[in-house]
Amino acid sequence: MPQTNPPDHARVIASPPLIMLGLFLAALAAEYFWPVSFVRPVLLYWAGMGMMGIAGAVIIGSAGYFHKKGTNVETWKPTETLVTTGLYAYSRNPIYSAFLIFFTGLGIASGNGWNFILLPVLYLLLRHGVIAREEIYLTDKFGDTYRQYQAKVRRWL
Repeated sequence: MPQTNPPDHARVIASPPLIMLGLFLAALAAEYFWPVSFVRPVLLYWAGMGMMGIAGAVIIGSAGYFHKKGTNVETWKPTETLVTTGLYAYSRNPIYSAFLIFFTGLGIASGNGWNFILLPVLYLLLRHGVIAREEIYLTDKFGDTYRQYQAKVRRWL
């Protein structure tokens, strides 16, 4: 019987941007049926927009490190090399940290309280459905090099 190789990717539960989009849509639907919105002063609106802007810049900048190293940022594609420079010298997951900040900023800017109710769900899905699987994949693929990186750089910001 021929032996098959496992897929060369992290086998995450879903694409992380789709996870965040799905929870955003869930927050919109929940707000429609069970409103928990809050009135926010203009200053909070701009604070939320600022958080979203900073998070967006972190996401785009972090993805740029992947492209510079010639590896894939998409979780369904193989990782060709470890990215350990730039923001990755301080956090193993700056993009996922930025997703949490973006989702929080979106809740502040929109006044949708469901974003805050669903924020722990986003965290748990990213932590256990994405990051844990990526860590197993990267350990299997890069061995001690990845273990040394894990020991040196924290998971979150």
